[in-house]
Parts: sequence; C-alpha cells; structure tokens
Amino acid sequence: MVYEFKVEPDDLDEAARHIWRLAQENARVISYAQEWLQVEESGGLILTPVLDELQKVCDKLKASYERLGTITDSSSTELTNAGIMYKNTDHATAAALDRAYSAGADK
Repeated sequence: MVYEFKVEPDDLDEAARHIWRLAQENARVISYAQEWLQVEESGGLILTPVLDELQKVCDKLKASYERLGTITDSSSTELTNAGIMYKNTDHATAAALDRAYSAGADK
C-alpha cells in the first residue's frame, strides 16, 4: 500500500514555532536547576560522598538540557527552512521530491 506524502507548509511553520518555544523554555529549566539543585559544600565528612555524586548528576542534567536546547533550536530552524522551501517550490518539483523521499523510506 502506497501513501501519498503531502506537506502543508503552514503546519511546518506551526511545528517550528512550538519547538522554538520549547527551546526557549529549556533555558528556564537550566536556570531553575542551577538555582535549586546546586549542592552545598557544607555536608561534613559523612555526606561528602553523597553530595559529590549528587553534584555530578546535577552537572550531567545541566549538560543534557543545554544539548536539548541546542537540538530543539536547530530543529525549529530546519522546520522553518523546510516550510519556506515547500512554499517556494513549484508543485511539480515538490511532487518529484516527495516521490524521491518516499522511495528512500522503502529501503
């Protein structure tokens, strides 16, 4: 069964806006994590190993959210570019591109 691949440029634009908002909110998550998950160094000898591990987890969490922000921002940009391409490409060329992408998905 073959499905027709069809792109609505306005839908791409809307998705790009949602992903861009996600990227912007991600910066707030990083600030929140830095403010509330920062480990205090006054745990004494007994808690030092636990606090050290917790700090490592917090550092990895921050790095992961920074990476997520970069990925979502780049994704938003690419969706916007794809929408522009589909708006500016004539229908015959777009249909040929769609067939090429569909054929590649079957492999």
